[in-house]
Amino acid sequence: QSVKNAYNVLRGVLSHAQSRGYLSASPASPTAVELPSKTGAKRQLFLEPAELHALIDALPEHWRTPIWLDALTGLRAGELWGLTRADVDLQNRELHVRRAIKDVGGKLQIGGTKTKGGQRVLSLPAECVADLEVAYTNGVKTRKGYAAVVEGNDAVPSLGYVPEASDPRRLLFVTPRGMPVSENNFYTRVFHPAIRRAVDAGELPRSKFIAKDKNGKDKVAFRVHDLRHSAASFALQAAGNVEAALVVVQNRLGHANIATTANTYGHLTRAADAEVAHGISAIVRRPKSP
Repeated sequence: QSVKNAYNVLRGVLSHAQSRGYLSASPASPTAVELPSKTGAKRQLFLEPAELHALIDALPEHWRTPIWLDALTGLRAGELWGLTRADVDLQNRELHVRRAIKDVGGKLQIGGTKTKGGQRVLSLPAECVADLEVAYTNGVKTRKGYAAVVEGNDAVPSLGYVPEASDPRRLLFVTPRGMPVSENNFYTRVFHPAIRRAVDAGELPRSKFIAKDKNGKDKVAFRVHDLRHSAASFALQAAGNVEAALVVVQNRLGHANIATTANTYGHLTRAADAEVAHGISAIVRRPKSP
C-alpha cells in the first residue's frame, strides 16, 4: 500500500506537469508503470512453439501478423503499435525500434521508448518477413487518410494521417478501421477472447492460461507482455553457444541496462543477433502437414 500511495502522489505531480506543458507525456501513467502485486512478482509465462501457433490461429486474421512479430522479437506493446514503414528494412531483414504509442489519460500519443536502451535494431527471423511485407505494402485507409506518425512545425512527433499507403510515416499496424491501436482495447476485445477460444477448443491448456481472480472467477492469466518472455525464451534457445547470447537477448528486448552492455560487447551483438534470428525461425517454424 505504501508503494501505491507514493506512486499516486508522483502520478499526480507528473500529470499536473504534463497539463502545464512541462512534459509531453507522463512517465508515471498507468500504462507505463506496473506496480508490484500484493502477493509478489507476477508469474512469468512462456509459450511453447505449438502454443504460439494455437494462439495465432485463434486470433482474427487482421491481428495475426503483429502478434506473431511480437512473439518473435519481444517488442513492448507500445513499441509494436508505434512501428512505421520507415522502421522496416525488408532488404536487410532488420527492424528499427524508435518510439512507442502510449495511452495518456485515455488519449493515444506517440513518444519515446521506455528507456534509452529501448531504441534498437533487431534482426528479423525469416518466419515473419513474408507477413511483415504484406503489412508494409498494404494499409487501412480512413476518411482522413492513413494513420501515421507526423511532425508539426515544432518538429515534435504526433499521431496524424498521411494520404498515401506508401508514405514511410504510415503506422504499420492499426485497427481494422485504420485507427492507431489502444493496447487496453486490444487486450480486452481481441487478445482475451482469442485465448479463451483456444482454451475452450482444447488448443491451449486451461491450467496455464486461465487463473482465478480474487472472487474465484476465471480470468485470462496470459498477458500481452508475456510475449516478451516467450521471445526471450526463443532467443536463448536459438543462441546455443553464441558467445554473446545474453547480451543479444538484452538488446532484442531493449532492457534499461543495455547501453552499458552494448558499449562493452557492441562488436559482437549484430552478428550474434542475426544468428539468433535465424535460430528463432527454426524453433517456431510450423511442422509441415503430412
